[in-house]
Amino acid sequence: EKDDLNIDENEKPKEEEKTPVETDIATYTTTIYDKDENRVSNITLANSKLNGVVINPGETFSFNNTIGPMNEEQGFKKALGFDANGKKIQISGGGLCQISSTIYNAVLIANLEVVERHPHSRRVYYVPKDKDATIVYGSLDFKFKNNTDKKIKIYASNDNASVVIRLVSIS
Repeated sequence: EKDDLNIDENEKPKEEEKTPVETDIATYTTTIYDKDENRVSNITLANSKLNGVVINPGETFSFNNTIGPMNEEQGFKKALGFDANGKKIQISGGGLCQISSTIYNAVLIANLEVVERHPHSRRVYYVPKDKDATIVYGSLDFKFKNNTDKKIKIYASNDNASVVIRLVSIS
């Protein structure tokens, strides 16, 4: 028998707690043209690290800090990318710029503040001209600030045909 006066704090109903409501603020999809197995594997691995990331109001999201080093030790594979002169080369983590570019376009739709963004050394075709965001761990990053008063959550997914980034606000 429980004494009504000795109710455990955890058993009291919490009236102020409500289920968070997620509202879509932007979705952007890019087509994967280069279906190289290593490239798709890199995209899938990076999306698994991005999916579910929450950015608090006022906080700045960093692609590189979220993904971490894009090397073989972290499970990334060599795939086609560009060097600083636009020459196609095999690089560890090749393909991840497609994700950073997809996020960039979603961020533009959501009117979030772009803090850092770098164009590729040559044209990429999975996003419109001048709507790309290249990344190189340790030097070039893609960053945006959550300039809203709500938390923002990233949903990142892909299959062999496309990359989908969905941004939701949580209230």
